[in-house]
Amino acid sequence: MEYVQLTLDDWLNIKEKLRKELQGVSEGFIRIGYQLKKIKEQRLYENDGYHDINEFAKAEYGLHPSTVSRFIAINTKYSIDGNSERLRPEFAGMGSTKLAEMLTLPDSDMEMIRPETTKENIRELKRFNRDTPDEVPEEVDMRSTLETIVEEFFRKEPDLLNEIYGEALELPEMVDRINPSGNRTFRTGLWFVSMFSEAEGLKIKQFGQKPETVTWGAFAAAMDIVFTGGSGKRTWEEHYGEETEEETKEAVEEDTPAAEAPEVEEKKQEFRPEPEDHVENATDRIDQGTAEELKTPPEEIAPAQENRINSSAAEDSEENVGSAEVLQEPEKKIMLMQRRRYMATLSLTDLADYLSRHLSVGTLKDKEELLAWLKMEVEI
Repeated sequence: MEYVQLTLDDWLNIKEKLRKELQGVSEGFIRIGYQLKKIKEQRLYENDGYHDINEFAKAEYGLHPSTVSRFIAINTKYSIDGNSERLRPEFAGMGSTKLAEMLTLPDSDMEMIRPETTKENIRELKRFNRDTPDEVPEEVDMRSTLETIVEEFFRKEPDLLNEIYGEALELPEMVDRINPSGNRTFRTGLWFVSMFSEAEGLKIKQFGQKPETVTWGAFAAAMDIVFTGGSGKRTWEEHYGEETEEETKEAVEEDTPAAEAPEVEEKKQEFRPEPEDHVENATDRIDQGTAEELKTPPEEIAPAQENRINSSAAEDSEENVGSAEVLQEPEKKIMLMQRRRYMATLSLTDLADYLSRHLSVGTLKDKEELLAWLKMEVEI
């Protein structure tokens, strides 16, 4: 196809024509469904001798019963008042295949879909509604929900997260980077998220509940809580704990103990039995020595000397007992954790109390000092 340079007006006209054509297809489905519904409800098929609407549609137009049912259902759900030839304005621009995919969605879920939403994203929302989780809490705090969604969303977006904090993007720029097409979906755990423009915000649906609207400002605030204000171009690595190959190599080298000197094998002495006569002579000498010891009277100890000996023995015993008690006392281990990680473990109430006691106004005003304060290790 030959390349033709277009002006901006030409390009906008092409897009508008395509939108109208797609809308025409959808409206065609609405009109077809309306006529089939009319024939069915008024039993007009009997005029030509048919027994039901399906027999009529198959013979006259080659339509399968499931197709007839789908046309009628689309008209009922998407036409004005549910029984007209006109498409509801909020569904303008959606193709017939998308409308068919949306038939089984609850009415409340329609606000999570736009004309730009892909058919696959609609199917993913339907799967989300079908997949029953193990546990469904009755009430969920939207603030903690938003923080969970933020953390799980950026877990697989390291470059995007580092880009946002590395360039210190303003809210409009951040929204454009996260959601460049103006329509993006994300699913994690109990939640399905549809992202729209900065003006429209986000729609967050908890399983079994109706969608709730969240602003991009609230989303950005949750980011600052989760990532403690960010760490520049290393925000993702600092938060999720992944290290570069070089850092991993250095850490391994530091943790590897020095090579221990090989143990010198003791020279084993070969046992050689002595001659029997030598053993007998040695036994005789031992017996003789024992006999002599028995004959020697024990040395007499003066009473004063005996007291000193007993006192000395008692003191030695007390010292040994004291030493044993000292040795048995376990050493207190000091646990350290980076301050920002420690703060992430606190509840909102405890976090507020901790900040009021440890964070000064001067530190809060100085960005570099604040970052250093957050990275400092503290005792836990």
